[in-house]
Amino acid sequence: MKKLFFGFMIVFLLINVSVSAMMSDEDKECLQRGYEMVSGYYLISGGYEGILSNSDIYCLFPDRNYCLNSKFNNNTCGSKYKIENYCIKQGDPVWDIDKCCEGLEPYLPSSMDGHPSCQPFSVRFIGELKYNPFYWFIELVFVLFIVYLIHRLVKK
Repeated sequence: MKKLFFGFMIVFLLINVSVSAMMSDEDKECLQRGYEMVSGYYLISGGYEGILSNSDIYCLFPDRNYCLNSKFNNNTCGSKYKIENYCIKQGDPVWDIDKCCEGLEPYLPSSMDGHPSCQPFSVRFIGELKYNPFYWFIELVFVLFIVYLIHRLVKK
C-alpha cells in the first residue's frame, strides 16, 4: 500500500512541472500576423533567390516572398503584408490582447511563463482547473479512495 501511495505521489509531482513559453518581442510582427519565421539556411536550402545570410531570421509570406525580420519590424520591407485588420487564430502567440479572433481570448496557464496564446473559454477553463492545486488535491483524494476500495475488495 505504501509503495502504491509513493508511486502516485511521484507521478503527481512529475505532472506539475512549470514550462516557459517566452518569445522575443522581435518576433511579434511576423508571428502575430500569421506568417512563418525561418532561418536563412532554410530559405537557401529551399531554393529561394536573393542575398541571404544563414544566421539571419526571415519572415516568410504565403506568396513565397520574404523579408529580414528586423526590416519587417521597422517597416523598411514587406509593408504590403502589414495588414491592419487581422486576428490571431487559436493556439497562436499573442502580444496585443485585442487581436484574438472572435470567441478567443489571450490565455497563459498559471504554471507557465511567457506569452499567452489565443484560446476559447473551454481551453482556458480546463487549463485553470488542471493547474489549480485544489483540483489536484481532490483528484488525489479520489484516487486514494479508489485504491482503498480496491484494497478492501481484494482483502475480502
